[in-house]
This record gives sequence, structure tokens and C-alpha cells, in this order.
Amino acid sequence: MKRIISIISVALLLSTIVAPLLARADGTPQFNYMTADLKTLNVANKTTGTGWQDNSVSASAGDSVAFQVYYHNGVINSVAHNTRVRLTFPTSAQSAINVNVSLGADNATAVTDNVTLNVSSPQKLAVDAASIKWYPNQSQTATVIPATASGPGYTELNIGDINGCWEYQGYVTFTANLITDLAPGLAPQFNIFTPYVHSQTYNKDYYLLDVKNDTKGTSWGFPVSADAGDTLTFYMYYHNGITGSTAENTTLKVVLPTAYGTSQTVTGSLWSDNSTNATLASPMTQDVGINLTSLQKLDYITGSAKWYPNQANWATATQTSFPGNQGSDQLFGSGLNIGLINGCWEYSGAIVFQVKVSNLAHTTDLTIDKKMRNITNNDVSYSDSINAEPRQRIAVQLIVKNNGTGLLDATNVIIKDALPSRLLYLTATTKVDGITVANGVSTLSGLNIGNLSPGQSKTIYFETEVEKESLFVRGVTNLTNTATATADSINAVQDAAALVVTYTGCSAQQEMPAAR
Repeated sequence: MKRIISIISVALLLSTIVAPLLARADGTPQFNYMTADLKTLNVANKTTGTGWQDNSVSASAGDSVAFQVYYHNGVINSVAHNTRVRLTFPTSAQSAINVNVSLGADNATAVTDNVTLNVSSPQKLAVDAASIKWYPNQSQTATVIPATASGPGYTELNIGDINGCWEYQGYVTFTANLITDLAPGLAPQFNIFTPYVHSQTYNKDYYLLDVKNDTKGTSWGFPVSADAGDTLTFYMYYHNGITGSTAENTTLKVVLPTAYGTSQTVTGSLWSDNSTNATLASPMTQDVGINLTSLQKLDYITGSAKWYPNQANWATATQTSFPGNQGSDQLFGSGLNIGLINGCWEYSGAIVFQVKVSNLAHTTDLTIDKKMRNITNNDVSYSDSINAEPRQRIAVQLIVKNNGTGLLDATNVIIKDALPSRLLYLTATTKVDGITVANGVSTLSGLNIGNLSPGQSKTIYFETEVEKESLFVRGVTNLTNTATATADSINAVQDAAALVVTYTGCSAQQEMPAAR
């Protein structure tokens, strides 16, 4: 990296004079066009210690080589969007291996370059797509990231938006191995010895993904039953069955469901760049069913994913670190790239990981809160007990809530408010959460307000009127108004509000005859 910085510093002044003459007038991003810019692609032999070369490097079978891509958007105030570095290379064994790079963006024309590997005997180039090193913004510290895309003969990394200025210049370094093609024309194939088995059987492959319930002590097999809080172990198996072939950028991925349910499905996927039966576009997959006794979800036990290559016994062997410092959690993201897998039983292996069944209690706890307000007296707040006189208008408020935990809804919630005599329901005044609905709350069948999820509440409002004076004795009459809430499989709950009606005798409302 140090080979570049000093050159850039020396040439910076000159480039700031020349660059405006070369840059596009419309401000479109451009890569690597300045006089001070370096060659876009260089090559080095890591095994022999040969440093970065502009055009070619010599190598032997089994050597590890590297390719460094230089990038610099020279148009100040421009932004190259979705900048892509794409390395392409032959898929067959060759003595002179030409490697090309394309550096471009959504809004920038691609820049290309190439180098050559001169190999002592025909070799295949296997580029490591799992551990690409990115040195952004003139940094000498690399960020190790996997390829955005890879396949037979190409590896690509999207480094996002690159601003225009020297301070945003950087590098992308790819590493690769030269491998002998022991079986020219033979492509890898995974897990081809069928029928698949759950236990070790001669000349038979395991299922790609298998599971056992550690808490219950079950054997490998699916579907598996589990209770809340149980621990499950998953075994993700791979075996390149074509002897002499080498699977490149072999990747394993798992999709864990995120929702709660009583039936869960975990899916494992396997692919490599050059396998004929497991590709990125059409990976090998396996679904594993988990039957739960209650509404729960599956939580990955962080750090539990471990790699056991080359027939290592996961129960007794020490785990092998994932290539390129990949984190184990990547298994549930873009997938874990375990690199080159040779074809033979001795190179079969597995990634083992664990999940915990959640232990969420599911309860429904329905409550109802009833309060009243005297509209005629212009009362502002609702209360459990209010005062009124004959012929006054009274507002009733019912708040129904599911105070339960977990995910169980209170279903078919029905509200009934059996009004006491001398308190009349006023037609067309019922509302649920402010929306007018047909009356039902004061009927025998009640008002169905649907379902309530845990923590959800609904407010029912309606109006009543106190009966005329002749139906009350002089003095105080206590009317108790009780509301009831019921739901499927839930006991009824009630709450009451008190209406204290006071009648003192002749009043302004009575200073007229009855209607006729």
C-alpha cells in the first residue's frame, strides 16, 4: 500500500492542473483518468514474495497470488453510485492465465485493465470470494468483506458510492490460489449419494440439514417436536462427491423464520461457483420442520455456529475457524463461504449450530372500564359516579383492553351494557374508537367489536337520557349501570358506574302540560 501514497502526494499539484482539462464537462464521475493515477490492476505472488507487478508475475502450482485494483473518482463534487469492481478469469487450467478487471458505476463508464499469470504448468485460478480486502479513503487498514456476487470465472464487489476527490481514493485486493485440475471436464456435485440418511451409513450422504432436540434427547431426524425453552442442534452437511474435482467458493446459508408460530420451517442452502447441482442461481436446499407445542419462535444462539471440515467429529473435535475472518452469524445472512472443497469422502464436513425455542407466555386478560359524564351540565371529564337530574343527557364511555402477554388475541369481543330502568339509550350515538356503528351495546346480543391483540384497547361511546320526573320519587335515586365484556374462551368481566339522580320537586321542565 505504501508504494502508492508517496507518488500520489508528489503528483497531486500537477494533477489538479491537468485534471480539469480531462474531466467531463457535465460533472459525471470518471475513474482513473488523471496523470497521477496508478495502473488499475496489479498482480503479486504471495507464495514467492514477489511484490506488486504492473503486467505479469510468474507462479507455480499451488501458489497463492493476489490482485490489487486501484480506484479514484477524479471529478470533484461528483458521486459514483454503486461502484463495482469485477474480476474475470478463465475457468479452465492454463499456463498463461489472463485476469481482467472492470471498474465502473451506475453513472460512470467502466475502466478496464488486465494482468497475466505465467504458470509453470497448467493451473486453474480459484479466487477467494469470502475474504476480499477493501482499503477505502486512502486507508492502509483493510476491511475484509465477501464478494457481492461470484460465479464461474468472475468475482464482483460493490463498494457503493465513491465521492470525487483524492481523499476518497482506495484499493480492493483479491486473493486466489492456483490449483491443479485433477479431473479436467469433471465438475463438482454435492451430496449425490442417496437416499439421504439421518445416521451414519456406508456410501450414503446425510441430509443437507438435520436437527435433534437436545433438551428432549432425541436422535437426528425431522420434523422434530419441541416445547418452549428447548434447545435444538442443527447439522448442515456437505460432500463433494466427484473425486478429483474442486468446488470453488463453496457457500452454506440458513434461513431461520422470524415470526411466532406452532409450526416452523428452517431452510438450509448450499452452492459453489462451479458445481453442476448446487449453484447460486439454483442452490441445493433442505427444509426442516419444527412442531412446537405453543406459539413460539426460534432464536439462534449467538456464536454457536462452528465448522468441522474433513470428516471431523463435531462432538469431540476442535472447531476450525471460518475462512477470511467471517463471523459465524454470516451463516444467516449472505452465507458462509468455506472456500475450496475437494471431491472425496475425506473432505466432507458440516457446520453445526444451535437455536433456542423462545419461552414466551401467552395469556389473555380482558378488562373493561366504565365511566360516565353529564353532557347537560357540561362536564369535561368522565367519572365512576356522577350526579344528574331527570331529563338530562349522559355520555357513557367503555374502555375494553386485552392486558394479556404474548401473542394471543382476545377474539370476538362482545360488549353489553344493560341500562337500568329510567336510563334511555339515544339512537345512533354509539361509536367505537370514534367511528359511528349500529347500536348493539344496549341489546341482549351485545356489540361485537372484533379481536383485541395483547395491549390493544378499544373505546366504546354512546349517549343516554335520564327519564322524566314523574318516574322518580322526590329526593335521591341511585342507578347502577353495569357493562360486561366477553370473548372466546375468556370469562366475562364487568365494571359499573353509579348515576345519582336527584329530584327536588316541581322544576322548570314541569311548568307545562304533557304533550297531546
